[in-house]
Amino acid sequence: MGKIPTFTRDESGRGHFYGHAQASAGMAEEILRRLKAPTALRDEVVFLIDKHMTKIEPEKKAVRRAMVRMGQERLETLLCLQEADMGSKGTGKPAELEQFSQIRGLIRMIREEDACLSLKDLAVNGRDLMALGLRGKEIGTCLDRLLELVVDEVLPNEKEALLDAAKEMTTEGANG
Repeated sequence: MGKIPTFTRDESGRGHFYGHAQASAGMAEEILRRLKAPTALRDEVVFLIDKHMTKIEPEKKAVRRAMVRMGQERLETLLCLQEADMGSKGTGKPAELEQFSQIRGLIRMIREEDACLSLKDLAVNGRDLMALGLRGKEIGTCLDRLLELVVDEVLPNEKEALLDAAKEMTTEGANG
């Protein structure tokens, strides 16, 4: 829907639709609100439209990050949409279409590893950080950073390693 209002031509005369995903998502949200669609359905549809152009590399770290940001179920739904979109245009080369099965394989592998993908999976929690002297928003900020480091495999999801990193972050914050 958002392609018409976002259509532009470059110097060579070639057409582009920059920002069509976001424009389409906004239009869909407006229509679904007017139709009084259930909030969960509206949120899911708008999310999928907004993110349908999001490129996810078939690399473990990138897939893990996407699982954290979107959730596994949403990611798998997005992959189905992207694969159907690419397949329907007839523009997808076999290697490009293969990326979807590669990403699905990585999702299975990550799930089987029982990887840390959310704050509740972290080996530390807010009480642990309070014991280090952190308060209020500092706790959430630190937990988010620790999760990011674990997801990126910079740190193991082990209590001691996470507490050491939290102490270091606290010291850096006080000095910087």
